[in-house]
Amino acid sequence: MLSFIAAAFLVVQAVCLAQAISFAFLKRQSLDELTGLLLLGLFAWVMRTGITSVSDWWARRAGLQAVAQARSLALTRLSTAPKSSLPLSHGALVALLTRGVDGLETYVSRYLPQLVISAIVPLGLGVVILWLDPLAAVIIAVTIPLIPIFMALVGWFTQSNVEKHWQHVMSLSSTIADLMNGLPELTIFGRAKAQATEIERLGRAQQTATMKVLRLSFLSAFVLELLATISVAIIAVAVGLRLVNGEMELWKGLAALVLAPEVYAPLRMLGVHFHAAADGLEAWAQIDRVLVTTERSRGSASLPAGPLEVQWSDLAVTLGDRTIAIPAGRARAGDITAIVGPSGCGKSTLLNVVIGNLLPASGQCEFVGTDGRVAPSDVAVDQLATNLGYVAQSPWLGEGTVLEVLTRGGTADENVITATMRALDLDIALDAPISDRSQGVSVGQRRRLSMARAVLQRPRVFVLDEPSAALDEASEAALLAQLREIARGGATVLVVAHRATVRELADSVIEFSQVSA
Repeated sequence: MLSFIAAAFLVVQAVCLAQAISFAFLKRQSLDELTGLLLLGLFAWVMRTGITSVSDWWARRAGLQAVAQARSLALTRLSTAPKSSLPLSHGALVALLTRGVDGLETYVSRYLPQLVISAIVPLGLGVVILWLDPLAAVIIAVTIPLIPIFMALVGWFTQSNVEKHWQHVMSLSSTIADLMNGLPELTIFGRAKAQATEIERLGRAQQTATMKVLRLSFLSAFVLELLATISVAIIAVAVGLRLVNGEMELWKGLAALVLAPEVYAPLRMLGVHFHAAADGLEAWAQIDRVLVTTERSRGSASLPAGPLEVQWSDLAVTLGDRTIAIPAGRARAGDITAIVGPSGCGKSTLLNVVIGNLLPASGQCEFVGTDGRVAPSDVAVDQLATNLGYVAQSPWLGEGTVLEVLTRGGTADENVITATMRALDLDIALDAPISDRSQGVSVGQRRRLSMARAVLQRPRVFVLDEPSAALDEASEAALLAQLREIARGGATVLVVAHRATVRELADSVIEFSQVSA
């Protein structure tokens, strides 16, 4: 509606300007005599500019709301979807939910409004031009279909390049995310700089893909501008010849010439905004893949009574386009069971199945007690939270003081907390602040704080992913001694290990020798 009103004021502005020029030259009217027409034209220009500004503000607000809503919907679904059903990798999801989804703002605030304008304004202005100059209207009717045709041709070529560009962005984001997660270990083993070559290669590929998209965007804009310019030039020639021959009124010819470019302008801008919004369309396609993932259904079962044993057999877990086969095994209560093997063979995947973050495509994983057995996915959330302690490779501690981080979700005596920290060789004040990104503590301290938080829960099952990584010998010895103490207390300890010291400590070692593809 606002676009239609703005187009109406444009017609008023063009007619007033054309009549003022015509009266000034043909009837020799003075500026005082033309004041009314000029003021009316000025008023129409002001109103058109104001309406356009309001429309742009409204559209931008809608675009920002669309981005926020899309991000919220994706995050909500991610929080309830099994990790194994996610269509994108961790790094790709980070890129999608940060920079990628922002492209929707251009699509909603620019492209969609321009689509409405392109359907309304050219038709309305065409009717006015038909009244002013039927021949100019015929020329417009013949030439204007060429713009959508060329838009479709250029857009067809652009789409494949946008998809390639998005794939390069995802690859680069995934690599950087994985590198940042494993940077402490890579630094320890002197392999951090070796990743620079791969990042540089992906960066160049992304740069090449981006430049291809930009070249096509400029090409499409140039083609559309050329078509519109030639079409308006033809109209100008036709109007000029008839004005010379006295076959039409001057003000009608001038008004038709002023309005003719405005008929083509919405279609030209539609092509420009389409290419600018192409990333947003691709981002929404990726978000839609996330939204259609199966929602995880949390069970309501309780864990069996007595000491818990973890058993698994014939597990196959699907992650994106990979299927990871995990050999059978068991972790006994009161024992430390170490999982060893090369990277990518499914060690961390097994731990995620045990804690309920991943659902296996086939096979069984169960907690076994004295009065029954139950799969992790069938266990109620509160049961898992109180009976299972998990220490990830890169644990997230949250924000607050050390005391708040360690007791979040439960309570513990301060003397017990101090004793646990001392046992883990942690020399940090309980009132020391920690940021929401675990800043304020080193990588090793972060791992041991996560370990202390798990110990204070007093769970029946401990699941640890390389807990001694990034620790010096003294800190590692303190952590391993704590693991042995936990096992002596009857808890089940399942740990992914790379270091020989952890393997030597374990009561049983399960080796994953095959890397799944």
